[in-house]
Amino acid sequence: MSWIGRVHVGPNSKIERVVVDPIPFAPGSATLAPDAQEQVARLAAFLEQVPEVRLALVPVVSSRDLAALEEKAREPRAGLIRWKKATEPAELATERLEAVREGIKRAGGNGERLKVAAPSAAESGEGQVKVDLIEPEDPGRPGFLRRLLGQTGSGGSPAAGS
Repeated sequence: MSWIGRVHVGPNSKIERVVVDPIPFAPGSATLAPDAQEQVARLAAFLEQVPEVRLALVPVVSSRDLAALEEKAREPRAGLIRWKKATEPAELATERLEAVREGIKRAGGNGERLKVAAPSAAESGEGQVKVDLIEPEDPGRPGFLRRLLGQTGSGGSPAAGS
C-alpha cells in the first residue's frame, strides 16, 4: 500500500519520479468523500513528517463535472419555475481547492506549504485536485528519501512500483 502515491523507478533502479495520488471528487461536487478525506489525511501526515517538501495543488474540472453542473442548474427550486444559478467551473475549482486546504489544516498539515496552481480542464476522467511534489532545496539531506517514500528499515520497498 502506498503512503501518498507511487514511485517510478528507471532501468538503473534510480527513482525517476514520484506520482502523488490525486484527491477525487464526485462530478460537480466540492465535498470531500471518505476516500478523498483519507488521501487528505495522508497528505497532512506526509507534510508533517517531511518538512523539506511543499505540495502544488491543481484543481481539475472534467467534462463530467460540466455536465453535472448543467444538470444541477436545471433542477427546479422549491416548486418554482426559475432555474438555479449554475455554479461556474472556476467556482467549482476554487471550492475544491478550499476543501482540500481546509482538510489538510484540520488534519494538522501546514497549509503554508501548499502552492495553488491554475485550474485545468480535462476532456474526460474524474474531477479532482492533482497533487505534485515541489522539490526541496536540498533533497540530498540524510534520511530525506526514505521519509519521502515512506520506507522503514533497510531494503524496504518504496511506496509502490513502476
